[in-house]
Amino acid sequence: MSKRYSEELGEWIKQKPSRKWYKNLAAFLAVKTSVQEALSDGYAAKTIWAHMVETKRIEFGYDTFLKYTNKLIRSPHTSSVNYESVPAPKDKKVIHQPMNQKTEKKAAQPPQKSGFVFDPEPNKEELF
Repeated sequence: MSKRYSEELGEWIKQKPSRKWYKNLAAFLAVKTSVQEALSDGYAAKTIWAHMVETKRIEFGYDTFLKYTNKLIRSPHTSSVNYESVPAPKDKKVIHQPMNQKTEKKAAQPPQKSGFVFDPEPNKEELF
């Protein structure tokens, strides 16, 4: 009787040399929740990476760590998001704060256009 395909596949995977990125991705996935918690607590990604390398939780470089962090944590795939179930933003209340003198001056002056402004109808006085 022949082996099941999954057994044959498992033996084949064991015989193949492992690729480095497989190992790195598996290591990152193992610490993903810790990284998410640390990022949400306000720690910098480089600080998290340096600590994890020093404590030997991961063994890859900062560029790889940052790539996995950006791809898997900061901007995960949004294909599974159901946009119909996301609540619409509520009207936000505007909090009026007293303005100091510097902001009052800036608010009082209308914005000035800088640079070139094209006018399709030429001013004849400027042509002569």
